[in-house]
Amino acid sequence: SCAEMDTSKGVCGCCGTSLRSIDLSPDDCERMLEQVSSLACTGGKDEAKGAKQWEAFTSWLGRRGKGAFDVIIDGANVGYYKNNFPGAPKHVNYEQIDWVIRYFQSKGHKVLLVLHQRHLFEQTLPARYAHITKKWKEEKVMFNTPAGSNDDWYWLYAAVWLGRSVKVVTNDEMRDHHFGMLRPRSFQRWKERHVVHFDVGHWNKRTRSRDIMAFPPPSYSIRMQRCLDSGAWHVPKISEAVALESEDFVSESRHVAPETVQWLCIKPAP
Repeated sequence: SCAEMDTSKGVCGCCGTSLRSIDLSPDDCERMLEQVSSLACTGGKDEAKGAKQWEAFTSWLGRRGKGAFDVIIDGANVGYYKNNFPGAPKHVNYEQIDWVIRYFQSKGHKVLLVLHQRHLFEQTLPARYAHITKKWKEEKVMFNTPAGSNDDWYWLYAAVWLGRSVKVVTNDEMRDHHFGMLRPRSFQRWKERHVVHFDVGHWNKRTRSRDIMAFPPPSYSIRMQRCLDSGAWHVPKISEAVALESEDFVSESRHVAPETVQWLCIKPAP
């Protein structure tokens, strides 16, 4: 039967079951880390140099430790968001990146910004924004990926390595061919639990910045699952309006509002 779901807690109104968060197993995480490392070190013009740069990054991350960060920001995605209008500057929006950093810091999060080093080159970085990047360096909230590298591998590896509580802030739908080289089932499951989408709102006179809206995943997985205690199955169905935008909402990395999902509760016969 169709079930009313408490979307804030994931509790089924039909059988009282709490939906689970279905994340990667430790073995799946380890395999993904190995695969990302392999992909990050191959395919470049100078693979030996790329391998050394990657080793320097993983060593840096290890020194910072597992609890160093709980929110990772995909700097390029945030910086170029809504920046494709006619006459838009070619550089990232440094202020916008900073607004997102400060938003998550204001919520008590430990933020890591991953940003390619080309965005800090003198010929790329306008002088009026230099104070912003200087502040990121002083606060040690930024890692700059080196020339010739793919910054996606860096934030993805960091997020998986740092643990289950870590979220990545990005609107990247991750359909590029290099993401397709990852094990699809594991990658989709990871995305569903760890990607926080965002939007940028109106100018706020009080904070002297634009309002930031974040859309984290719910506390439970929006996927078919069976309750181990009662044996009841719960099957999600996207609403028709949202379904028109996507054939398979589970495999999309875009935000799916829990209230747009209908649930079918199938209880075992007594």
